[in-house]
Amino acid sequence: MLAADSIYINKDFVAGKFLIFIDDCRITGAHEEKLETFLRHECLPNDHVFVCFAAYAGNEPSIEAELNCAAIKTADDLVALAREPGHQMTTRAVRLLLETPEPRIASLLTDAPFAFVENAFHAAMTKGYHLHYPGTFAYLARAASACRSVESATPIVLRGDGRACDDRSDTAASPE
Repeated sequence: MLAADSIYINKDFVAGKFLIFIDDCRITGAHEEKLETFLRHECLPNDHVFVCFAAYAGNEPSIEAELNCAAIKTADDLVALAREPGHQMTTRAVRLLLETPEPRIASLLTDAPFAFVENAFHAAMTKGYHLHYPGTFAYLARAASACRSVESATPIVLRGDGRACDDRSDTAASPE
């Protein structure tokens, strides 16, 4: 979690529930500390647990950044990974996608699977990235809208050249 990240929990929904916070790996414990502080600040007395896939036992905090970029260095790498069965979206992936220059994001979204585009859109909204990356987010929003229209069999043409989502393959449209 970055310092600028915000957290929201629907207090009514979680009232009386046991909370499970899941992370890919634990490096410094900063995520747990931020969530503990949030729970105290919001007066949420819920029992909870933090679960991670792996824990780093060393003393080099920068290892997480190195691990994060070991295989996925570019948005092209990310879209290729999104085609793999069982791919799951991460916040880090959404940031990488939205940091892609505007001319390139259009073609990336054209090649991206529907589910990836839709999940990236919702993750960006949830994290407030639509406010931090308004230009590239507009491409993502249009592509998600086009994908939804294809799934409902009412395609939306986004460009003057007629390019939009189609059902030949699992791809998203290239917004203007």
